[in-house]
Amino acid sequence: MSMELMDYLRELVTQIHYDIIQIEHSQLSWIVPELRTLSPESIFVLDSHNIEYRKFETWMPYAKPDEAQHISEQLSEMKAWEERMWQWYDAAISISAEECGILKSGGLRRVATVPTGGGVDLNKYAPEKMIEKPIDILYIGTMNWYPNAHGLRWFIEKVIPLIERERPGTVFHVVGSGKPETEFLNTLKADVPVKFWGFQGDDAWFLHRAKVFVIPLWIGAGARVKLITAWGAGTPVVSTTFGAEGSDARDGENILLADDPQAFADSVLRLLNDRKYGENIAHAAFETVREKYTVERCADMLIVFTGTWQRRTEGIAVCPNRA
Repeated sequence: MSMELMDYLRELVTQIHYDIIQIEHSQLSWIVPELRTLSPESIFVLDSHNIEYRKFETWMPYAKPDEAQHISEQLSEMKAWEERMWQWYDAAISISAEECGILKSGGLRRVATVPTGGGVDLNKYAPEKMIEKPIDILYIGTMNWYPNAHGLRWFIEKVIPLIERERPGTVFHVVGSGKPETEFLNTLKADVPVKFWGFQGDDAWFLHRAKVFVIPLWIGAGARVKLITAWGAGTPVVSTTFGAEGSDARDGENILLADDPQAFADSVLRLLNDRKYGENIAHAAFETVREKYTVERCADMLIVFTGTWQRRTEGIAVCPNRA
């Protein structure tokens, strides 16, 4: 808790009237009660990038024995905190229909769903035409974030061998900051076809050169920005069902979904071996982004929702069935 931050905010709200005060992430909500007292006419909005307790909730089934109690305690504390502080807000912004529903059931009457928290910049990510794709399979994610590392390990240990058996020489490329755990690296066989690139500043360069992008994710919250970004780059995606949560994912149309190693491997192989099929999936995914997930589209949605918050008694937003 930063007293310097609180002093600065007190000065701001006493000097200027703000129609809307938006708080980013639930962890900053401790400042809301006092700000409400100082600015009682303002509408307070939570920008809920994630419902944080869901990270621990989805982590529990995969927790190691020596960490299960700690994760359980974190889950209980965060859930109690979030459900309490939701009552301090007049409205909230969610990035998925799933979490929109949770916020509404938790007492928030006005919840706007703005997909991916801001949209994809197609000026940067739109696919390049007639470009070579030397990268067979691509994954992008921070290595020292456990949900990413957990999914990556599952893919390398359980899926890669199935792909390698059917398509020898296929290489899996991993881009992202942080270093995989030493324990994990020690389990990799010398001949496992994985290349770790570390942090790279231009993710679009890799996405444009990848035949397949994978999201082997089982733990997390919110929505997967990496999915929408890959779609915007025109890269066909294979994901677990959970990994596609929060997006308008339609299996066999704009994405391939699979939740067991063999089905996941089969989906990756189909995209690798059938270029035309992959192009069709990628095109449908790109059109989904253009229709729903561009920066401009998300900004327009936010403007519309903000217009419903003129008075606390008006404008109850309804969660859509799909983000």
